[in-house]
Amino acid sequence: MSWLLAFALSRREYEGLTRVLRPVGVKEPIPRKAFEQYLARPHPPLSRAKRPSQHAPQDKLVAFLHPWTCSHPQCLPSATQRGLRAFLLAYLVISVGEGVLGILFRRTGPRTAIKNALSSSSAYTFAMFLSSYTFICRMVQRGLDLNHVAPFTSAFIAGLVAGPTILLDHSSPSRRLTISLYLLTKAMQFLFADLQSTGKLPKLPNWFGRWLLFPLSSAQLIWCFLNDHESFPDTYFNFIVSRSQDYIPKSPRGIQRAGKPWPNSRSIVDAIHHLAKAGYPSLSELKQSELAGSHAIDQVKPVFDYANPNHTRAMCALLHPDTPNCWSPFFHMLQVELPRTFKFFSVFTLIGLLFNRRKLVRQPVETLSKALLSTSKSTAFAVLAIATAWRFVCLWQDFMPGNVLSRDRIALNGFISGFWILLESRGRQMDLGMYSIRLTIESVWQGLLRRGYVKSIRHGEAIYFSLSMAFVIAIYRTNRRAINTGYIASLLDILM
Repeated sequence: MSWLLAFALSRREYEGLTRVLRPVGVKEPIPRKAFEQYLARPHPPLSRAKRPSQHAPQDKLVAFLHPWTCSHPQCLPSATQRGLRAFLLAYLVISVGEGVLGILFRRTGPRTAIKNALSSSSAYTFAMFLSSYTFICRMVQRGLDLNHVAPFTSAFIAGLVAGPTILLDHSSPSRRLTISLYLLTKAMQFLFADLQSTGKLPKLPNWFGRWLLFPLSSAQLIWCFLNDHESFPDTYFNFIVSRSQDYIPKSPRGIQRAGKPWPNSRSIVDAIHHLAKAGYPSLSELKQSELAGSHAIDQVKPVFDYANPNHTRAMCALLHPDTPNCWSPFFHMLQVELPRTFKFFSVFTLIGLLFNRRKLVRQPVETLSKALLSTSKSTAFAVLAIATAWRFVCLWQDFMPGNVLSRDRIALNGFISGFWILLESRGRQMDLGMYSIRLTIESVWQGLLRRGYVKSIRHGEAIYFSLSMAFVIAIYRTNRRAINTGYIASLLDILM
């Protein structure tokens, strides 16, 4: 099997290996000349290309690859080396990431966490996917280039053909879905930038900027959170709930609860939906309505029993039972969540500084100042956006009758609270907007799926992953400036 080295070593590297092995008596490990002569045969156009003879056993693999391989002896080893590099990079990143997360969140010992990460199949399957994609994409693209296919077309076909390799990452279907959705939105972003830079799309007015992406998608997400939480992405649901303890109250300490236990967060969110659908009734109206005996309201009865007797609105009694003042939980939330969320974002800032350590060493004060400012902006944006969305649930009751936009006014909460995105830098506005659009796509799809309007397609994520990567690779090759996300451009430089 030593002939397999021909896939990984160029001519110069092969000669170096031969010189190293010759003093210890190792003969030439590969029939190199015959292999290179086959690969170096002139390539006719694709329509006239003929496969070499398959009678000789040593020629079968080369005959299969011809004419899809490059005629230069260095190209096949180069593609193999890129694939191996992608495998090692992906394996190390996933293993280290899982090890660090295991130490931070699972409270396991460093040795145990690292051992579990290195032995898990998650890192291996992801590395297999990325290395296979890199190798196939490079080889197909090079084969099409030899047949004088247009650069955009050859890159698009190569990305499309290599796309199904994402199914090799079979150990984590949720990761496949996340990657596919992420690249779908990024492909849309890069395609829009490419069309604008080439003049195929007119420039948009100044008021219609990237900052509008987040308010628009936030309107749908907040509506879905309170009206259809079963279709809402679990990770984002948990993030909002964990920072909304003033509006989704936990069980008070020392309270005697004879009978039913204190409701969980999903029960409270479900009750909010039913109260909004009923037109925001007062407590007295709630007791006399049919809703009082429903399962949703029965689940949150301990909250109403505990609520301050000065409450008159059922919605306010559910959201902040301790006090009838609707502004108190808003300001208390800012007081508690700002420092807590700052610590949360600081972890990601520190990780970013590790990757940017050279600049940190050269310009420590400036780099740390920018990092501190960025973390503060992200903290203020996240907390104020969530707090504002909750505050408007109570505030609309002062200005609107209960039967006016009873459920849809919640979308206005998300839209208005989304304007806090203006606190962020322009680059972050785009990143956060695209992130929220991914969540919007996921929640809309889950809602349609749950209602039976669409049917699930097995491994359907491979379809839009392939299309997304086809556009990304094609744009990267023909108009690299349109790849306006720095880390994606750098990653493509390494892999492609």
